[in-house]
Amino acid sequence: MKTAKTSPAASLAPAANPVETTPAAVRWMRWVVGAIVSIHLVIALSLIVNHVSHGAIVAGSDAWHMLYFHQFAEGGHSYYPRGDVEHVTDGYTPLASEIFGWTIRLCGTDIRGVRLVTALFGLAGMVLAGACVKRLTGDRFFAYAAAALTAGIEVKWYLDVGPNTIHATVSILALYLFLRDPGLSWKTVVAGGLALFASFWSKQLGLAYMVAGTVYVLSKDWRKGLWLGAGLAGLSLAGILYYQSLENSQFLYWAFEMNRNQPIIWSRLWTVVFTEILTRKYAISVALIAAGALAYERSWRGVFRPELLLLGAAAVAGAFANGKYGSGPSQMWVFYVLMLVVGLAYAHRFFRENRIAVPLLGALISLQSLALIDDPRPHYINAEDEGRYRQIMGILSTPGKSSYFINRGYMSLLAGKKAWPQAGEDSWNKGRFDRNMLSQERRNFLAGDPWDLVIIDVPLEDNSYALYDRLDKAYRPLYEIQPSSRYANAYDLRYKKIVFEKKK
Repeated sequence: MKTAKTSPAASLAPAANPVETTPAAVRWMRWVVGAIVSIHLVIALSLIVNHVSHGAIVAGSDAWHMLYFHQFAEGGHSYYPRGDVEHVTDGYTPLASEIFGWTIRLCGTDIRGVRLVTALFGLAGMVLAGACVKRLTGDRFFAYAAAALTAGIEVKWYLDVGPNTIHATVSILALYLFLRDPGLSWKTVVAGGLALFASFWSKQLGLAYMVAGTVYVLSKDWRKGLWLGAGLAGLSLAGILYYQSLENSQFLYWAFEMNRNQPIIWSRLWTVVFTEILTRKYAISVALIAAGALAYERSWRGVFRPELLLLGAAAVAGAFANGKYGSGPSQMWVFYVLMLVVGLAYAHRFFRENRIAVPLLGALISLQSLALIDDPRPHYINAEDEGRYRQIMGILSTPGKSSYFINRGYMSLLAGKKAWPQAGEDSWNKGRFDRNMLSQERRNFLAGDPWDLVIIDVPLEDNSYALYDRLDKAYRPLYEIQPSSRYANAYDLRYKKIVFEKKK
C-alpha cells in the first residue's frame, strides 16, 4: 500500500481549522492579574537592592549570625560548650553556616556579601515555586503568578541573614525535582534526596520533609524508597558524627537537645492558623485547596503526590516549630509557598475544565496577591539607620577604651576590636526560665567587668540578666540614644539605647 505524498505547496497551505486564539477575557485577566502580582516582585527587588547597597547592621540577630559565620570562615564552628566565652554558639544544623563562612572568606567581613548570597537563594526560591506550578499546570501565566506571590509570603524573607532562606529554597528544590520526573529515575531519586538532606542540614525542620519525600518515593517504588531512606539516614548519621567529633564540639546538644527545653507558646497556633491562614493572608489559597481536594481527590492513593505530602508535613512541623519560644514565622515559609503552589495548581485545573469563570479566577488570584501585601517601608535601611550605625561604631572604636554593644560582638570585630562573646546563654530548662542555667565561666567573665563602655537596648532582652546586674553595681549611665524617629520597632538598631561607663 502506497502513501500519497504531500506537495510542498500543500504543506504550506493554511490549515482547514484555524488555530484557536486565546479569548479576550483570558488575555485581559492575565494582564491585569499579572500587573497586580508583580507588585511583590518590585518590592522584593527594591528591598534587595537597598540592603545589598547598605553595610549597616540593623538587627542584632544579624550580628549574632555573622559572628558564628565568621567562626566557620576561620575553620571553627558554632557548637562550643555553654561555658565557652570566646565563641558564639548556635543550634542550627550547619549547611547555611558553611555557605556563609565561604562567603566571608571570598567577600570579606562586610555583611553585604552575605546579604547578596541570601538574596540569590531567595530569588531562586521564587523561580522554583514558579517552576513547580509550570510542571503541575503547563501554564506560564500561573507559573509567573506563583513566583511573584512567593516573593510576598513575608516581607524580606528572601534577605534573612541566617539559615531560613536557604532552607526554604532547597526544600522547594526537592519538590521541583520530584515533579520534573514523575517516573522517579535513579538520577531524580538521588538529586531529590540530596535536596531533602540539604533542607535538613540547613535547619532541623527539614527532617519532616525528608520523611515526606521518602514516603512519596516508597509509594511509587518501594525499592527506591528504601534506598532513599537508607541513604538519607546514612548521610545524616555521617554528618552528625563528623560535627560531633570537631574540637570542643557539642553538636548533639545544640542541634537536638537545647531547643527541647524551650516552652511552646500555644497561642501562636491560633494566631497563625486563624488570623494568618484561614481569615487573612492565605484565605484564598485555603479555599482553592479545599475546593480542589473536594472536587478531585477521590482516594487516599491520589493524595500520595509530592506537593500534597510536603504540604502536609510543612503544615504539621511548621506550625509546631513556630510555637517554640525564640522561634517565629520563618518556620512556616515552606508551608506558605506550598499553599500557593497547590492552590494555583487546583485553580488552573478548574480553569482548564471550565469549572470557574475567568473573571472570578482573576479576582481570586488578585485578592490573594493583595492579601499578601504588607507595608515594606519600615524594612528599608534609611539614612537615619546609617547615622545611628556610625554613631555606635564610633563608640565601639573609642581609642583606649574597651567597648561592647550587647550581644553584637561582630560589630566590635568590624570596629577593629576583639569579637566579644554573648552576654547571656539560653536559660530555659524543661520549659521554665532558670537563671541557674548560666554557666559559671560566663558569670566569672562578666563579674570581671571587662568593658569600659557598654551599650544596651531598651527594651531589655531575656538572657543577659547577669550583665544587667553588673551594670547596676559597677557602671553608671553616661547618656541615652533616643529611638529612631520613624518605624522604631522594625529593627533593634532603632530602639532606645543607653550608654554605660564603668565607675572609676
